[in-house]
Amino acid sequence: MSEPRNQHWLPQFYLRRFAEPGYRDKKKAKIWLMDTETGEVRRKKISAVAAAEYLYSHVKTDGTRCFRVDKDLTELETLIARLYPRIAEGYPDLSAAWGIKKLSALFIISLVLRHPGMEEETQEMHRKMVDLYERMPKDSKGRPMVSHIFEDGKAFELDTSHYDEYKAADENRLKQMFAEQIRPLAMNLTDELFKKRWTFLCTDEPVFFTSDNPVIKQHDELRTFGVRTPGMHLWFPVSPTRMLWMSDRIGDQPDGFYPLPVSEAHALNMFTMANASRFLLSHEQPDRRLRELDGFVDQAIREYKPTRPLDGPIW
Repeated sequence: MSEPRNQHWLPQFYLRRFAEPGYRDKKKAKIWLMDTETGEVRRKKISAVAAAEYLYSHVKTDGTRCFRVDKDLTELETLIARLYPRIAEGYPDLSAAWGIKKLSALFIISLVLRHPGMEEETQEMHRKMVDLYERMPKDSKGRPMVSHIFEDGKAFELDTSHYDEYKAADENRLKQMFAEQIRPLAMNLTDELFKKRWTFLCTDEPVFFTSDNPVIKQHDELRTFGVRTPGMHLWFPVSPTRMLWMSDRIGDQPDGFYPLPVSEAHALNMFTMANASRFLLSHEQPDRRLRELDGFVDQAIREYKPTRPLDGPIW
């Protein structure tokens, strides 16, 4: 097999959950796509959606491409694809089937870390760090004279012995840095998602859509927060009939699957729309009224709470 030139940041098995109905041949499946900037709506083959040329493959010193990270992600996708129907269609007891929850958590956090936006963040962080270091006093070898940085009251030791190499990093080297941090960061953050309470909101009709950036992070009070920040919520469209809500566990609250009225699903779709980077993806032509919701999205994200009490799981 030839190495993949077109590398996906959203697995095709996930996108097929949102495919237009009626395709027996999965390779020919299409999905509705709406450009969030222009409002243009079109149908597109799933194989051509959420992909970029050599997204995870930097050029090595010998002139060839490195495909190790893409292969690792493909292996993860193959594993997750086998169990995904359990959370997309079934009602597993996640307290007993903890392995399903653990692998699902790994999958979801990997979607955050492998997104092209993270490559842009890597480039921006590099620019900011170089600007910071350049303003600091230098030693005789031109290296910044700084041993620690402080964040949230904690000291982190810095090794500036390779500063020249770091400063000289070009676009190719930054692509390598972006790709190679996916695995260790995912392994580090998986437990943070696993510890949260998982509430699957289930509708009787296919009403949810997804986007090119489907994992939504929300905090009711803070503008700057991370996965470990108390009070941080995550939302993830599992399928057209299921939205996963991950929140801090209070007491012995169980994970579970809960019915959600279709009328409330539209508010959750606004979460997805607000988080989209480039486009929305749906099993049917996206509602044109979504184009009129831009002014209400931020307020809805801050204020939305399910109006139906979650007091009775359906498994």
